Amino acid sequence: MFQSRAADARGEAVSLRRFARLESMKLNEAYYEKLSKLCLQETEERRRKKMEDLKTLENAHSDYCEMKMRLDTEVAGLLNRMEATKQLLV
Repeated sequence: MFQSRAADARGEAVSLRRFARLESMKLNEAYYEKLSKLCLQETEERRRKKMEDLKTLENAHSDYCEMKMRLDTEVAGLLNRMEATKQLLV
C-alpha cells in the first residue's frame, strides 16, 4: 500500500518536473523572442538614424557643389572682365 503511494508520488514528481521543464522552455522561448524583437527595433532605429544622417550629408554635398559651380562661374566672369579691361588699357 505504501509502495503504491510512493510509486504514485514518484510518478507525480516526475510529471511535475517534466511540466516545470516544459514551462521553463516556453518562457525561455518567449523571452528570446521578445529580446530579438527588441534588438530588431533598435536596429531599425539605428538604420533610420543613419539614413537621416546620410540624407543630411548628401544635401550638404549638393549645396557645396552648387556653391562651387557658382563661384567658378563668377571667377571665370571676373577673369574675362579683367582680360577685357587689360585689352582696353593696352
